[in-house]
Amino acid sequence: MKKKFIIFGVLIFIIFGAFSIMQYMRYTTFQKLVLKGKDSVYKVAIIRQGADGRTEAILSIDDEKSKKRLVEDFSKMKLKKVFDQGGSIGKYLILIYYNTGSYTLMVSQKDGRFLTINDEGKSWTYKIVNKVNYLKMIDNDNLDWEYLKKKDDAI
Repeated sequence: MKKKFIIFGVLIFIIFGAFSIMQYMRYTTFQKLVLKGKDSVYKVAIIRQGADGRTEAILSIDDEKSKKRLVEDFSKMKLKKVFDQGGSIGKYLILIYYNTGSYTLMVSQKDGRFLTINDEGKSWTYKIVNKVNYLKMIDNDNLDWEYLKKKDDAI
């Protein structure tokens, strides 16, 4: 009887431990997920989409100061891996280029609190779990957006 109780206790401990590890692995940061171990960012391109889903403006960020500020804003994000898509693609599609590759970030329409990250054909959706205004620089009207003139020009 005592042996069965010990075996049962060990099994419960293993199951609880495995569940805890799986939950812990769902949390990460933008810094760990996208920036860790990568070369420095050499270019950022942002596509602003209209309400109809068509491209209305494009912004290319090449200068070091702006890239650094954008990366710092994104680095503050704490993420939780989710299986919900968070709604359809929102206002921004952000492309981050490295010397060795790139990441595509799609901001969802659900209050911008969901982020889908694509890397080499793999896609993961994350909920942004902390209060961080990572779009403050992008939403700034003083940026040099290239607006598409005609509706027919939209991508």
